[in-house]
Amino acid sequence: GVFSQTPRRRGGGPAAGLEETVVLSVGTIEPRKNHLGLLAALAEARRLRPDLKIRLVLAGACHSPELRAKVAVAMEALGGVEWRENADDALLARLYEDCDFTAYPSPAEGFGLPVLESIWYGRPAVCHEVSSLREVAAGGGCRSGRLGAEPAPPWSGLAPHVRDARAQRAVFGGCPAAPGG
Repeated sequence: GVFSQTPRRRGGGPAAGLEETVVLSVGTIEPRKNHLGLLAALAEARRLRPDLKIRLVLAGACHSPELRAKVAVAMEALGGVEWRENADDALLARLYEDCDFTAYPSPAEGFGLPVLESIWYGRPAVCHEVSSLREVAAGGGCRSGRLGAEPAPPWSGLAPHVRDARAQRAVFGGCPAAPGG
């Protein structure tokens, strides 16, 4: 897998530069993972901060034609969203290196390997506080919040995390090194 062939990165500046903030979300596109909420959050963040350039990259397959169509419509309306459906380990490694932070809006997760991958690559993660992702992210330079919770708009907490790349790094400070890692 990704971990065995890639050295651990410990913080550092955003690889994508300062032109835009790149947010990566890795995982199968399915209803419980709340990708539509993430797309709504991107729309809200852009509404609140039109001065920011934000690009969202989704990496994961979708096995539901209905959900695929909904995601495609939302992406078309937003612009600035990429979808990499068949990302192998090499592409995933590059996507993690090129992002400023990762986002996982799923309120129901079994473990949260993409959050660990994000920490491995020195990229902070923003994830839903009511899922197991919160436990995986704890102590890893990551943030959680009531993402997608009612009555607030889905993922209304994203906008404060999306800033220019320098300010974003100042907020998160990078992911700390693991003991002995």
